[in-house]
Amino acid sequence: MSYIAASAWRFETLDYLLHFPFARYALLAALMVATASAALSGIVVLKRLAFVGQGISHAAFGGIGVVAILGLGGLVGEVTIFVFCLVSALLIAAMTRGRTREDTAIGIVLVATMALGFLLLGLRHKLMSHGWYAELMRGSPMPASWDTVLFGSVHLAGAMGMWLSLAVMLFVLGALAWFRRPLLAYVFDETAAKAAGVNISAMRGLLMLLLALVVVVGMKLVGVVLISALLILPGAIAAQLTRRLVATFIAAWIAAVIGVVGGLVLSFELELLSGPCIVLVLTAQYVLACIVCRTKIV
Repeated sequence: MSYIAASAWRFETLDYLLHFPFARYALLAALMVATASAALSGIVVLKRLAFVGQGISHAAFGGIGVVAILGLGGLVGEVTIFVFCLVSALLIAAMTRGRTREDTAIGIVLVATMALGFLLLGLRHKLMSHGWYAELMRGSPMPASWDTVLFGSVHLAGAMGMWLSLAVMLFVLGALAWFRRPLLAYVFDETAAKAAGVNISAMRGLLMLLLALVVVVGMKLVGVVLISALLILPGAIAAQLTRRLVATFIAAWIAAVIGVVGGLVLSFELELLSGPCIVLVLTAQYVLACIVCRTKIV
């Protein structure tokens, strides 16, 4: 019986990958997003930027609202959401240079952009009852359902999502490789890095840019609410297993790949949203890493 069940399980997963293009696009996009997010995850954990990632990801609500009210779609819509996330991230960075604490700045931007997104989505729904607006929006793409916006869906990736994920992955890896010395100095000791001539503002802006890019391409698979998990959990898992820098990045990448592949398999098999499945697989890895390393689960 168990052999038959295992065979059916495997056949079901392979059937999706062999016969449905969206499944292949989702898998390839997920692997690329996992690689980009894992490369940043170690930095996010070391620099304690988890709440920053949360703020940027929730800022996407505002961008989604703008895209919905204007009836944008395709690449234009993606760029609009990215610009909104990037502006929100830079706004957080600018606010922290004044008297505003970082957690306060993130909280303000987070709630403001979420409120704007919900307001614009509700306004679109209300305006659709007016003839002039309905006529103006004719042919424009419908906004995604709340479930897919919040928690992601494998159906949203598509060919464009796959190519955008590839571009973002290459850009993130290239930027981290090019600026590795000043960036690592900024991450490990900001004061010493500033004394050594590192442009702290530029490094902070670079990190915000990279985080915004990963958020935009990853939220289709994991959703706005859960995308920050891809920026936190791989690095947290790696931190439990090793203290060496290179090993941390490798362990984070392996954890991210297992998380997205395992989550997509669960999503295909159980016909559930992909975001919660991916996050639960990542969380299970974190718990296992804590048990193996005999550390407390905080």
